[in-house]
Amino acid sequence: IAKDLSRVVVTVDSYYSEVAFINKCRSFSYNNTDLDSRFPIEQAQTIINDSKKHLSSLGVVRNSAFVKDGLKGIPEKVLSAHVSYLEKKIKDLSGYYIYVNSLYTYKSSLYDKLYAEISELSNPMYSGLNVSSQRSRLQNALQADYNAAKNYF
Repeated sequence: IAKDLSRVVVTVDSYYSEVAFINKCRSFSYNNTDLDSRFPIEQAQTIINDSKKHLSSLGVVRNSAFVKDGLKGIPEKVLSAHVSYLEKKIKDLSGYYIYVNSLYTYKSSLYDKLYAEISELSNPMYSGLNVSSQRSRLQNALQADYNAAKNYF
């Protein structure tokens, strides 16, 4: 009986450890949308890599659909956090062109930087996820602001 009870304790501990890890990963976000802020790609990559490691070494909780699905969903959650950050940054900085003296300054100080950040969605860590439609949507929003800047100048 002691041996069986010990297995139950190990299983429960493993289950709660995995659930805590999943919840920690699901809460990942980044909200600093200052002009010079950047999404923490390295941290996002670590979270995705760790989720894959957890998934490949589940041990006693390998039959838990909740744990497996939770771990499999982490890359999508990280992508969602990245897209949300970019959406908010584009929205927050939209109209920035009224604070600069030329279209060239707007393009070099904001547009080019944001375009490069949107391009980071092509990072291999997001392979297999629906990135292209989200990237296009963000590029279109940024292009709309650029068009407004061209009209302004």
